Amino acid sequence: MLFGWDCFLLNVKKSPEDWGPGKNILALTGGSDVTSLGQILPKRLNELLPFDSALHWVSGPFAKPPCFPRMFSISIKHHRGLQRLDDLMVKVNYAITVYGVSFFELLYYGIPTVVFSPYGEKDANELSAVSREEVAIVAKDSDDAVLKLKELMANDVLAKQLSQRSKLKLSVLGDKKFAQAVSDLLYSSVV
Repeated sequence: MLFGWDCFLLNVKKSPEDWGPGKNILALTGGSDVTSLGQILPKRLNELLPFDSALHWVSGPFAKPPCFPRMFSISIKHHRGLQRLDDLMVKVNYAITVYGVSFFELLYYGIPTVVFSPYGEKDANELSAVSREEVAIVAKDSDDAVLKLKELMANDVLAKQLSQRSKLKLSVLGDKKFAQAVSDLLYSSVV
């Protein structure tokens, strides 16, 4: 039996790079955005983030169109139905996301991330483990996530620490570990 952070089977195509500060933020609310974060989160981000921020909002293939504010304080670029998030992930400096597979892909790339669950206490145990590992900032809900993202963007030392810790935690990808385990199993059954 194998388990642990290094057993995740992530669909990543690029190599992580060293993190640097900037104003590019990625917002991910899931493939279908079942809790309708797209209707409230863009407005909150527009209100609270530094005025020179560039928000990259990704709508999943089954999500309703987001509700963007009429007056922009920040730059907002809408990405819909992306085939590969990798190309965008490696270009951003920070992320705000719901807990799920894409969160772990962000960790692999070392993107300083604020993560939360829009489903109440459903992911509480998992997010508690994330918090203990200090690889991302865990927020209690979407409003708290926006506040924590603003704080993170003002703290380059913390952002760099999160980036380094997350890349270390996912430095071995699950597919390589899985392939090695299968190889070891086959070799041991032959001997």
